Amino acid sequence: MSHYSEIKTQIRDTQHLVTALVQMGIKKDHIKVDEKGMTCRGYGNQRRRAQVKVTKEAGISSWSAETGWERQADGSMTCYQDGVNKKWLSQLESEYARAVTVEKARQTGWFVQQNSWNENKTELTIRITQ
Repeated sequence: MSHYSEIKTQIRDTQHLVTALVQMGIKKDHIKVDEKGMTCRGYGNQRRRAQVKVTKEAGISSWSAETGWERQADGSMTCYQDGVNKKWLSQLESEYARAVTVEKARQTGWFVQQNSWNENKTELTIRITQ
């Protein structure tokens, strides 16, 4: 029998999480956000509370379950995934870090250029705008 695994993450911001999910090819229609919380359903009718979830139609869980993120007391988000895909989660955390870095750099007025060579390598060039 499969079950939801709880994975602690460094993810804290809902908007950047959604940006990272979209960058990884998840359609916005498959991403649901409710800061008050919603039910996330797993294999065998398991349920978890989540502020962000990716519906089973996105196909990221091995059991066609929903993947969710629940905000913790310290502000971080725990990921609930049925049939953990460590490579996928690692890529998501990288995309999340990129999204945060790009926004913070642009907010301070810096120029940001992104070059992608393949799905595993992106180079950011950040410099002060003159």
